[in-house]
Amino acid sequence: MAPRANKNTNHARISEKSRRVWNVREKLAVVMYHEKGHSKNKTAAKFNIEPKQVRDWVSKKEQFMKAQPSLKRLNKGKPPKYPILEAALVEWVKERRSNQQAVSRNMIQVKAKTLA
Repeated sequence: MAPRANKNTNHARISEKSRRVWNVREKLAVVMYHEKGHSKNKTAAKFNIEPKQVRDWVSKKEQFMKAQPSLKRLNKGKPPKYPILEAALVEWVKERRSNQQAVSRNMIQVKAKTLA
C-alpha cells in the first residue's frame, strides 16, 4: 500500500453552523410561538436556534414591540465621545463628496485635529 499525503480520510467532517441574523419581526414570531404553550426547548428545535436565544428574546419582548419590524439590532452601539466634532466631520465629508472630491481616512483624521 502506497503512503498517502497528510490527509486523513477517516475523520468525520465537521461543518460549522452558519450564523443567521434575525430581524425583530422574526424574533417576535418565535416569542409568540413559545407563548402559545410550547416549551423553550421545543421552540428552539422548531426554529433551529439555541434555547438561550429563546430565553433572551422572551425577556426582550417589550423592547421588540417598540422597535421597527425590520431592525436587526436593538443596541445602536456606544455613543460618540465628541458628538459636536463628529457632526462637523460628517458635514465636511458630505460637502466634499457632493463636490466629487476624494475623502480618505487620513484626511478625516487631519480635519478632526484641525477642528478640535
